[in-house]
Amino acid sequence: DPWSAGQLWKDGTDLKVSEAFEPDYVEGLDFWVDAQRTPSLFQDEAKATGVVADGNAVAVWEDRVLGTDYAQTTAASRPVYTVNVINGHPGILFDGTDDYLETATMLSGYSGSIYWVAELSVISAHTVVFAEGKTDATSNTVSFGLSHPVHNSGAIRAAANTPNDQITSNAATLPTVAAICCMESNGTVWAGRINGSGQSFYVRAGSNNGQWWSDQAGDRMTIGARRTQHGGSDPFNGYIGEILVYDSVLSTGDQASVEAYLSRKWGVSL
Repeated sequence: DPWSAGQLWKDGTDLKVSEAFEPDYVEGLDFWVDAQRTPSLFQDEAKATGVVADGNAVAVWEDRVLGTDYAQTTAASRPVYTVNVINGHPGILFDGTDDYLETATMLSGYSGSIYWVAELSVISAHTVVFAEGKTDATSNTVSFGLSHPVHNSGAIRAAANTPNDQITSNAATLPTVAAICCMESNGTVWAGRINGSGQSFYVRAGSNNGQWWSDQAGDRMTIGARRTQHGGSDPFNGYIGEILVYDSVLSTGDQASVEAYLSRKWGVSL
């Protein structure tokens, strides 16, 4: 039966995934947020009032793996739940100015993979989807997102600041078009994919040394920006649908299963 839970299969030339597949069927899932799962979205930090309608501000986005709350205490910096935006599905709208969600509960590890589904409104600067940031001027930061127009507009990007290393893909995503993106590190180099296709990368600063989480005291994990001592930096401008973080580089089969799941769910062709 090709529709056994989590099984990947071929139908002619099309790669498909069982409707029953879930990302946690793949070992090592550290983090998972999903805009289609409204029970994980709340309008207040106490989580007394859920997100129920288009236009509701998101004060908390709950991680489905550990139950960690990614929160924003400043009302004006909360992203907005928006329906019918990512190929007919909801997304969380980050305004590209000061919206972000954060937690002091750190992820750790020297290698891993991050997958995200997002749709840019416009590219006017570096835009961060997910990051480990700092609340002071000394901690390391590692961020994953999309690139400034000067550095190949919309290219997937990995960056760190200790040392200062930045890479961007030679191919790029497009504004107002949803994409499935992946960045991964084996602990030595970063690599990445857009809509199931492996990418070549250009080193914009330093080297490609594959930095992952440093888990330093006082740091923050953030969605929609890179945390600095001044607040959110490199804010995302557009809709984020889903983010998955694994603690290793996935096997070819697991990678295909995850990407096929995201493709089916969000209507993005591979």
